[in-house]
Amino acid sequence: MAIYEAILADHAKTRRMLRELSEVGEGEPERRLALFADLKSALTIHQHAEEAVFYERLKEMDDMRSHTLDAVNEHRVLEALLTELSEMATGNERWTAKLGALRELVEHHMEEEEGAFFEMARAFLDEALAARLGEEFRRKKCAGIEALTPLEWD
Repeated sequence: MAIYEAILADHAKTRRMLRELSEVGEGEPERRLALFADLKSALTIHQHAEEAVFYERLKEMDDMRSHTLDAVNEHRVLEALLTELSEMATGNERWTAKLGALRELVEHHMEEEEGAFFEMARAFLDEALAARLGEEFRRKKCAGIEALTPLEWD
């Protein structure tokens, strides 16, 4: 499975998780907390693996560097929102509003990535390399978050 399909599979899972979490009312704070913890974990592992494997390769290509930096910056904003949500009580409308902002940002990021970003990446990565990156992405995710570090920019 190529890197694109591996990322798309994660995106589909993320969309389901966001939808399910958004459907849980303020009167179910424990359920919200559990679903949010699962979402936060999945997003964090996905982002770190994506940066370590996919973005790391793409940042080496001059035509992709600025697009990759934009994607990394979106990840940092997502991380900040996840942290804010983690520190708030889940049973109120402020948390619900902040979750809505997170959902919008995540969906925007995924749509951009699945569209123009993937299209540009395909121009630089041949099928064999895309397949190797897909395998490496899955291995990084399986290794857990401890083994992953955010993308460093020089």
